[in-house]
Amino acid sequence: MNKYENYLIDLVSIQLEKLKELEYEISICKEEDKDYIKGQIMAYYDVLAIMKSQSDLFNILISLLAETDLERYLTLK
Repeated sequence: MNKYENYLIDLVSIQLEKLKELEYEISICKEEDKDYIKGQIMAYYDVLAIMKSQSDLFNILISLLAETDLERYLTLK
């Protein structure tokens, strides 16, 4: 792996970890805070979805991203 692939893999890993943290936060937050957290989740989703489509386009395999069901984060309540 080259340094750019390592960078991308690390970046995806950090963003997926943040999504997991937000998943926990939305499960324990007050009802009035849920929309704010859902907005954060949507932002991470958008970035990761773009990274996933671009990595496919450029034939860069980021297995962590390929194995993750990003759409499930859109249905968190």
